[in-house]
Amino acid sequence: MIHLDGGVGVLLAHSSGGSAREGRRYVGCATVFGMDVKALVWLGVPVDDIAAAVGFFAGTLALDPVFEEADTVELSAANGDKIQLFGPGHRYFDLCRGQGVAMLPLFEVADADQARAALAGGGVELLGAVESDASWRWFLARGPDGNLYSFGARHR
Repeated sequence: MIHLDGGVGVLLAHSSGGSAREGRRYVGCATVFGMDVKALVWLGVPVDDIAAAVGFFAGTLALDPVFEEADTVELSAANGDKIQLFGPGHRYFDLCRGQGVAMLPLFEVADADQARAALAGGGVELLGAVESDASWRWFLARGPDGNLYSFGARHR
């Protein structure tokens, strides 16, 4: 049993035989850090050849392009989930490649500032400030596995 945040117990694994799910109990961030992760809604991917990647995602997978800028294209699935491709020259291409990150997921949270404070309070490494665009406010954090994750809230 690992104790986090003033004694909250998190049983990460239990070897009692049987299936992998038997004997395991997970306590999510809502319990441990006081934040609410709603969904995985976006995935950022650095690509060397943005035209080929767009051909695959738009042509082969039939995702709809929703915006395009000089070094990036965002595409949408039928349910509204998004994938954003970052080509060479885009700042997130450089960030991801510089950190050895192949994909950057965005978890939707109710409040970006509250989530950031909760993660900081839990000792999670935060990278940079909260950023925003017309639809979202988000920030980056490094997980214990060394990967980068983003957490964002939609503007209300």
